[in-house]
Amino acid sequence: MLITLVTLLGACVAWLRGGRLNALFDRALGFRAIVGLQGVLPLLLGVACNAVVIVANGWRMPVSLVAAQITGLDTRLLLQGSERRHVLMTSQSHVAFLGDTIALPAPFSRVVSAGDILIFIAMFLLIQELMGVRVSLFRSARTDRPR
Repeated sequence: MLITLVTLLGACVAWLRGGRLNALFDRALGFRAIVGLQGVLPLLLGVACNAVVIVANGWRMPVSLVAAQITGLDTRLLLQGSERRHVLMTSQSHVAFLGDTIALPAPFSRVVSAGDILIFIAMFLLIQELMGVRVSLFRSARTDRPR
């Protein structure tokens, strides 16, 4: 749900900034067009962070119990150890700082990792640029890249 929301938000902001939806679909289909975009690096870093922590913890993402309780999530399966994709974060967890430790409040009520945040930022940047709007801290510029 969050990745969908970030994608839609990115598309709306790009459209409001003069981006074109047809540019999004034209460019999203070509791998070569995506490689040089700003959002690719945070996307790769986010995926790598998540992969490292998952592999290091037996193919399951460690989750902070405190963060899960803050968001109001049902933690019974996590405490029992019967959650398929997640494991309770303990002192034995490897690279725990990359695990799900960031509590997002309602309406999301989810616990995410630093890698997830990087992926959200990357999706926002990629959508902006794919729609022809360069994201810049100083000014906005159209980016009509050749296909």
